[in-house]
Amino acid sequence: MALPNLLSPLAIGPVLLRNRIVSSSHQTTLVHEHLPTDEFVAYQAARAAGETGLIVLEAVAVAPSGLLTAHTLGGYLEPIVDGYRRVAAAVQGHGCRLFVQLFHGGREQIASAPRAPAVSSSALPSARFHTEPRALRTDEVVELVASYGRCASLAAAAGLDGIEVTAAHGYLGEQFFRPEYNLRSDRYAESSRFVVEVLRAVRDAAPGLALGVRLSADSEAARAIAPELAPLVDYVHVAVGNSATFDGCTQIAPPPPTPQDLIGELTEPFKLGPPLIATTRVVQPAHADALIGAGVADAFGMTRALITDPEMPRKVRTGDGDRVLRCIGCNACIAHYHAETPIRCSMNPRTGRELTLPAPTRVANSGCRT
Repeated sequence: MALPNLLSPLAIGPVLLRNRIVSSSHQTTLVHEHLPTDEFVAYQAARAAGETGLIVLEAVAVAPSGLLTAHTLGGYLEPIVDGYRRVAAAVQGHGCRLFVQLFHGGREQIASAPRAPAVSSSALPSARFHTEPRALRTDEVVELVASYGRCASLAAAAGLDGIEVTAAHGYLGEQFFRPEYNLRSDRYAESSRFVVEVLRAVRDAAPGLALGVRLSADSEAARAIAPELAPLVDYVHVAVGNSATFDGCTQIAPPPPTPQDLIGELTEPFKLGPPLIATTRVVQPAHADALIGAGVADAFGMTRALITDPEMPRKVRTGDGDRVLRCIGCNACIAHYHAETPIRCSMNPRTGRELTLPAPTRVANSGCRT
């Protein structure tokens, strides 16, 4: 079999992935009133039909204070259950597993005013967005932990397969465990307490679902906390970058000349027992296969490759790898997000337009005529 490592199954807790190609959580702006649209469902269905092993839906806020933009999904809303079910019906029938990422941005808020007052572990402003948060009271932190559990129960009620808690990229989880961000004097001054309580709340609320945590591979604080979190989860997911700074945010989806497979140099401290998913500029299937064979990680987030060509997994499985549309790292897919417009790809005009543009069909090559 071509690419036997990448295309082999992988067990993550109670869930079996058909292959190790992951569409990791990323914003699509295909959201209306914090709920998925028909275009959102079609976008995810195209990647599932192309034989992606796992889709982690874009970040869903666990509370109104956690909304990153006006187009962030609201995981706390009762109607989200129906939205999840619509996505699951379109995705799971293709053999693709469906997780959702639970999120709170803390002091990081991209949305322009009016927006909810910013909150964080401490009253320290964001260097990038210039938000000035207030420190959460102890009772508010307790309530927020419970909100994660409530959102997990809604995901379970909708029939999703797993939940990923993000504590990466300088968002709220990391605002608690990075020493320079946490100046508290209550029990949440202990760096790991908030994330540990969140993971336990999610597990208790959705015991039948796979549970993972996302961390920043280039964060010293994440490397320090990872051994404590690993026993609580079914998988660890690492990526690069920090939303709180201008330099750091470019590394979340780094463009050229950032070398491909950047994440491969940073996974070692996170090999702690549970399966490891690694994301950041892994766009070539052959590279991902070789990295898995070398023990760098167990699966790879190949999100931009799937934005460019949702049929990439099927093409490499059937020996049509030479027909895969290649991601060039131009980040048109990221630019849409900051412009608050639907996701697009400079290499594939159908991305984000799955309902309005027909799927491409293969035609016979009749040869050139002169």
